[in-house]
Amino acid sequence: AEKDRLTQIFTFKGGKALPEELTMPVGEAPFEVQQRRKEMERLDTIRQKRGLMVVRSNSQKALSTNEQFAQHIQREIEERTQHLEEMRRIGIKPQQEKAMMRDLSLKVDELSRLHDHM
Repeated sequence: AEKDRLTQIFTFKGGKALPEELTMPVGEAPFEVQQRRKEMERLDTIRQKRGLMVVRSNSQKALSTNEQFAQHIQREIEERTQHLEEMRRIGIKPQQEKAMMRDLSLKVDELSRLHDHM
């Protein structure tokens, strides 16, 4: 298992031994995609248990993995935006607000990159 993981890292994350033009483009390794999918499912299960998420009906068309990731990231962006607004109402330090805005912008960038690949 560890050998497979390292093989994926070396294949999908590039390396230092060869020039960039001789290596594959840096991207997500399959084990990372699987990890994100499991984490997304775990968080969705928690949201369902807490009543924070509407359960999709089985009659709805099955979404692709990228569409599911996009929905998950969109929910995270909405949650972080709500949290930021609550913190602003309470009174937040400028440094904390900058950090939260940076995290939010990273999620927006991640969503836009995902939409580019769709």
